[in-house]
Amino acid sequence: HLPHQFKVNRFRDIVMSLCATYPGKVKFFQYNTGGMGEILEERIEGGLKKKHFVRKAARVPIELMAAIQRGDLRGTNEYADGRLGTREIRRVEGFDLSAYEVEKLYPKDQIEAYVRDIVDGRREFTAEIAAEGLDPEIIRAAEESYGIARPAKVQVAFSLPEEKKDPGRREAPRRDYFADYEPARRPRRPLGGRNF
Repeated sequence: HLPHQFKVNRFRDIVMSLCATYPGKVKFFQYNTGGMGEILEERIEGGLKKKHFVRKAARVPIELMAAIQRGDLRGTNEYADGRLGTREIRRVEGFDLSAYEVEKLYPKDQIEAYVRDIVDGRREFTAEIAAEGLDPEIIRAAEESYGIARPAKVQVAFSLPEEKKDPGRREAPRRDYFADYEPARRPRRPLGGRNF
């Protein structure tokens, strides 16, 4: 069983190596293959806390997930800035996504509480694996991501000490590998057959 920090550092090394070897050709997508809308209620029964479903999650059907992936490869999906510092899908060909609009599933204060809970979980987990030897660049990126749920002046749970700079040493420029990302745009195939 490998420690978390080893797997995270290694994954980052693989990704950055691919991006450096194939500039502009490597694209990454993260899909939530679960569902939305779940509401759990905690109740005390027989002196014990038990969770009960008030509403079960609406699962993402395989057909919809396939359409989203197809649309990403073809460049036909539409995205907008999302709550978690990522881009969220807004339109996919052939499907109505309104059932997955978070504002229809929860009140605003509940959404904000869920986002804070997610960020707090990210912060705790990052702190846990940072203690194992997580790369400082990954820690900095994680700390930046916490800004989605806290005011700018709030301290993060942990931080790296500032490195002392050697005045004679030139810093390598930092590169944002995804700054110029644009989804691939492929022409649509005509219906009824393959193009060879």
